[in-house]
Amino acid sequence: MTDAGLRTLWGIWDLLQVDDAWAERSDRGFTWIGSRLRQYFTVTEPYEDLGMALCQIRVRAIALEQVDDWNAQAQWRLIELNRTAVGSAWFFDPETRQLCTGLSLAVHDDVVDDRIREIATYSMLQLIEAERVADSIAGVTGGSVPVASHAVSGVRTIPDDMMNLEELVAREGAEPSRFADEGDLALVAQWARKTGGRVFSAGASQAAVCVEIPHGPHDTALIELLASVRHPRLGSGLLSLTRYRPGGNLPQALAEMHALNSLPFAETSVMPLVGAWSAWPLNVHDGLDAVTWAPAFSTFTPNYMWRPGFALNEAMRAGYRAMLYDRHRYPGLPERSAEEAVHRRVLSAQPWTPSRPGDGWLPA
Repeated sequence: MTDAGLRTLWGIWDLLQVDDAWAERSDRGFTWIGSRLRQYFTVTEPYEDLGMALCQIRVRAIALEQVDDWNAQAQWRLIELNRTAVGSAWFFDPETRQLCTGLSLAVHDDVVDDRIREIATYSMLQLIEAERVADSIAGVTGGSVPVASHAVSGVRTIPDDMMNLEELVAREGAEPSRFADEGDLALVAQWARKTGGRVFSAGASQAAVCVEIPHGPHDTALIELLASVRHPRLGSGLLSLTRYRPGGNLPQALAEMHALNSLPFAETSVMPLVGAWSAWPLNVHDGLDAVTWAPAFSTFTPNYMWRPGFALNEAMRAGYRAMLYDRHRYPGLPERSAEEAVHRRVLSAQPWTPSRPGDGWLPA
């Protein structure tokens, strides 16, 4: 069995130009110190799935430790961070009392080159965000920032040059969205139509495409790719948002958010995580006083990471994640048709309400 994971791991090392003076290597991973925090890269042993040899690359950073008071203000902060996720999710581990951010992504031989650049970029943005928000969250939770110390070099006082990457990403985000391409987004709708009803799409515009995939006995999850949304820090790009029904109360949605964001880092997990689960009002037009909440998954891809065909790849990734979540939430259900579920909903007047700029954190 080939080991695409190690090729990807050390390709990331080379692309980030990691300085050995601030790093430590192991057989299947490395850690490095970019500024104050230590970041952890690991790769699983190869395993067989979907007829391919896969490896899971995991990247995480611990932003806070010894958190004494995980309170409502901290919860809301995590909701905001996870709604604006750029590849990585935030979660609190009550057992270790640590606040972490991380991502997890499968690689195989055919995607190594693409994954090296993708994971390297997401990883740097993860570490930059962790450095930026750690102190503010520590102020409301009583936690402490775990300033890393290298066994030889000690504490890093001058940040690595790669810690400036967000400035470059934001500059490119000042331009119109490179993902606003009706031909590119139409490929997503065409993919849905080729599934024989398993996935449903009513079509695409220059700014958006929606697809639905079976979720639960009679409903669907709604996957939206939105090129009209600007990220609060990084500007233009592509938002991928997947929403689920039915909903519950806010504590239930928060508990599921933490469980789903931490699951991919369990030792035996093969669950992907590129983006974040968060708690959203079931009707995205509602505000924070909403009564009914549900888990939703979102990730933002900035202009800097655009490449031809990315929208289709993201839609298929979102569809695979939705399928895994459906199996997790409703084990044992047979294969269902999204198209049939949509037709039943039309007759019962229970359609999904598409998102629009102005919903949640999405700027008007």
